[in-house]
Amino acid sequence: MKKLSSGWTRKALMGFSMLAAFFGSAIVAGPASASEVDVLIEKLAQKGLLTRLEAETMRGDIEMAEKTSYIKHREESNPWLEGLTQKGDARLRYEAFNREDEDAADRNRYRVRLRWGVEKQFDEEWKAGFRIATGTASDATSTNQTLTDEFGLKSIFLDQAYATWTPTKRLKGLLPSTKLVEIGAGKVNNPFAKTSTSIIWDGDVNPEGIYEKIDFNLAKTDMGYTDLNLLLGQFVVDEDSDFSPGDQEMMAYGIGVTHEWAKDHKADFHVTYYDWQDYIGFVKGGGSALPNALGGNDRELEDLKIINYYASVNFLATIPALGTQNVRIYGDVAHNTAAQDYTSLNGASYDEDSKNNPREDQDMAFSIGSTIGKAKDAGTSEFGYEYYYIEANAVNGAFSESDLGQGGSNNQGHKLSYKYMIHKNIELNLTAWLVEKIDPTRVDYFALSDLDVFGDDNEILRTQADLVYKF
Repeated sequence: MKKLSSGWTRKALMGFSMLAAFFGSAIVAGPASASEVDVLIEKLAQKGLLTRLEAETMRGDIEMAEKTSYIKHREESNPWLEGLTQKGDARLRYEAFNREDEDAADRNRYRVRLRWGVEKQFDEEWKAGFRIATGTASDATSTNQTLTDEFGLKSIFLDQAYATWTPTKRLKGLLPSTKLVEIGAGKVNNPFAKTSTSIIWDGDVNPEGIYEKIDFNLAKTDMGYTDLNLLLGQFVVDEDSDFSPGDQEMMAYGIGVTHEWAKDHKADFHVTYYDWQDYIGFVKGGGSALPNALGGNDRELEDLKIINYYASVNFLATIPALGTQNVRIYGDVAHNTAAQDYTSLNGASYDEDSKNNPREDQDMAFSIGSTIGKAKDAGTSEFGYEYYYIEANAVNGAFSESDLGQGGSNNQGHKLSYKYMIHKNIELNLTAWLVEKIDPTRVDYFALSDLDVFGDDNEILRTQADLVYKF
């Protein structure tokens, strides 16, 4: 019998293995078939019919053929899966509160967070998605669940539900400088989170309504670019049908500039105006379901009309003992133009000893911070520092940083953070806040007796250790 050449054997085996991979995947027998083919290749290599290089090449070709076959089979049998992606994370947290006041109890607790979302890209313009998360229905600033209640079940809610339209190419045909056009609606990932710090928005807040984002390229070079950024938002805060005082809404108007002058070297500046329409009156009227409806704002505050200035710069720098690192420096300033002194509120006269007086000149907030490093790949880390100063009536305290002390406004303090990537999808976070009240005078809040301040013993050290698994 004529001996078959190794080249002929390789081609025949390749054809056989591709057919086996296809039919194996169709009957969900892929792993077993792949294992059998692997053994066959190894035996041929041992008998000298294939060289080691040919054997390894064949294994790679077979793996690629199996993958291509599976993808094609999936798309043909389940076309709705095309463009469908999912992602989520699970977080385990230990958190401690240590208070300066000897009469105030310290606290230790363990918490969990789970988030999972699905998104469908229909074409280059249209997509929609949703995300579910743990949390509490009446708290927009936290997706945590505390381990307590005698092993009771933990609640999961709809965290996001959105659709976006991105007609960038359509507008680019009319205006060549167009870089991005995006219109989103629903319960959306906060589009204003990147143009402010958490003195304005806690990271867990997902506003509800519509937003429009348009970026124009003003200049472009081989080294970088300059863009004009426009961002508008029309958000529903509460819908009251025919009940007085009517619907509450928040309108946001933002404009900014982003400039990149080299790779990993970028700066941006944004100005945003937030118009909270009749929100304070709504809260005082008892319409709010939030447990921290005023969030540190004085109960007789007239309104919230906030102008916000944000700037950041990113660059590479050589850090002693750390080498070349990504460095980010940022700052944020907010001013409530509708805050007023208690002596001039609607011409009313207030008792200076009243606990309900709006405090004078409490209408400014700012933060400044920096990060060194970028925790992305396994073994990388990131250090951070931020200083907060949030006067009582400067921002809407119900939606600002909830981890700053006990959250809300009328706080000043420091945040130290460290992130380390244990694995590409597993991270360790260590964070500490040292916070105290700006004005320690007691002011009565709605349903916030635990935030009342007495005297000067008001410092809180809040620490967190997180282990986050991403999938």
